[in-house]
Amino acid sequence: MEKLLLIMTALYSFTVPSCSAPIDNSNLIPTYKPDDKVKMEGTSPEWLKSLIIVQLRIETSALNGDFNSAVNLLDHYSEAGINGLWINPVYARVNAHNNGYIGFGPHLFDDKITGTNDIEAGFKAAKEFVDEAHKRNIRIFFDIVDWGIATNSPLVTEHPEWIGNYNSNWRGYNFKYDNAAWREWFVQQATNLVFRTGIDGFRCDVEPTTTGYSLWKEVRRRCYANGRKICIISEHYSTRNGVYDFEQNGVGYVHKEDWVKIRESGNYYISNNIVDSVKTGVAIGIPEARQGRGRFYTYNICNHDSSNPIICGNVIKFGYQAILAPFIPIWFIGEEWNNPKETASVLYFNKISWSEKKKKSNSIFFERVKRLIRIRRQYPDIFEFFPDNHRDSNICKVEVKGNNLQSYARYKNGRAILVIPNNNDTNSVFEFIPPYKNTGLDNAAKFKATDLINEKIILTNMNKSTKIIINIPANDLSVILLENEKN
Repeated sequence: MEKLLLIMTALYSFTVPSCSAPIDNSNLIPTYKPDDKVKMEGTSPEWLKSLIIVQLRIETSALNGDFNSAVNLLDHYSEAGINGLWINPVYARVNAHNNGYIGFGPHLFDDKITGTNDIEAGFKAAKEFVDEAHKRNIRIFFDIVDWGIATNSPLVTEHPEWIGNYNSNWRGYNFKYDNAAWREWFVQQATNLVFRTGIDGFRCDVEPTTTGYSLWKEVRRRCYANGRKICIISEHYSTRNGVYDFEQNGVGYVHKEDWVKIRESGNYYISNNIVDSVKTGVAIGIPEARQGRGRFYTYNICNHDSSNPIICGNVIKFGYQAILAPFIPIWFIGEEWNNPKETASVLYFNKISWSEKKKKSNSIFFERVKRLIRIRRQYPDIFEFFPDNHRDSNICKVEVKGNNLQSYARYKNGRAILVIPNNNDTNSVFEFIPPYKNTGLDNAAKFKATDLINEKIILTNMNKSTKIIINIPANDLSVILLENEKN
């Protein structure tokens, strides 16, 4: 067996790249297409497979807390290579904590966010924000709340027949979900948001636990019947039923009672085997039936309900679990540059500190995150491959001696990208032979390897018995492209 060492006697050491200029991934984001140009893949629009989603709250992340100043957020995420933004509720509310999940209803925008108390002008402000996002090839998903309304909502007196019991968990009134007039009104408001603002879909709060499937089935039907190919995301796990495209949290459901636990996790694959999970469906999707057999699943690092940030500057937690894995990545704003938590409450209430992004360590981390996103964007045939059955995802094990975290390969069309983490607190040397057969590379005779983090060829003239030996810094990962020598 041959051991291939770089420069004859030295093993290859992966290093954190030093960037002379900031990485800009904006030109790698798939081009936004209007609905009449969008193809359907099954029951979902084709662009779902390219999504990388960040959740944000306008009030705490934009400079002035409004749509107008939030355009700067679009520039930030365009540079990062993000093409999906899940926007926390933007509807009218008056409460002590300015909590958008306890609002007046989806028919009224918050005048602080729109900059106006005029209803028509408010819709115009929302549409202008969405239009600016589309110019940057970013799709927008509005969070929408249908469990109920605040006790001080005008709807309480305008339509008392729609109002149900007081909900002590959320400190508001439930809607009467079986009231036909309310259901028609709500469907109209949801479709109105789609057509008047141009949004690309919804994240549906507390669904399908609240109303089930029929209400959002009708929203979907009306939108598609009139040419809008939207995406609908449920908060809770679901059987989808042709209504929801995927769930907010795709990973972590071993038992149906795991909901609270996975909201705080974001690190499932640091302690569980990612390849085994994908191939068996364990912990992916709804626990009761067909686990892991849908097409799209998210890896939700953290969200507005999380008590604390998850990543904290750890590139393995980011890249290994989410960006390079066979999932749609989702995280809450600030994880990509290590935004500090300055509230005792959940992340929804945390102020985003853009000055923290300028600190050297945070700036370096953000560049590293962009590098990982860049890799995902540069190889869409590999990373945007979502088979009808997620268990058939293009991922296989890379057996790495001495590594306590499962290395893996993503592959397609005669190329394989190997993801080798070092989840140790010290620099570590690992050795392995790439899985040529399982990645479909066994027909070639000679191979070359490219370090995608530093963008340079590191090994050439490799054969199938070549053992690669690499030195990876502590709490870091290497990403290696393996392909035919002739490419």
